[in-house]
Amino acid sequence: MGSTPRTVRAQNLLGREVRDSNGKTIGRVYDLATGHIDGALRVTALLIGPGAWLTRFGWTTREHGRRIAWEDVESLGPPIRLRR
Repeated sequence: MGSTPRTVRAQNLLGREVRDSNGKTIGRVYDLATGHIDGALRVTALLIGPGAWLTRFGWTTREHGRRIAWEDVESLGPPIRLRR
């Protein structure tokens, strides 16, 4: 999402509707993937769909749901809009 980092609370992303670049709803955010980037913890991906709960609660070691790279997020809306 742009080149300027922005602080966003996880609670403000979870459960939010996500739409593709054509405005079609593709699901809701069930979890977030994070990583250390430039010495700070950052969101690296949105995990979409109820299948993401399986991974979130440790019921499986394989990732379920759909992973949307943070770079593909156009705006945080509402709803969250994707570039493609």
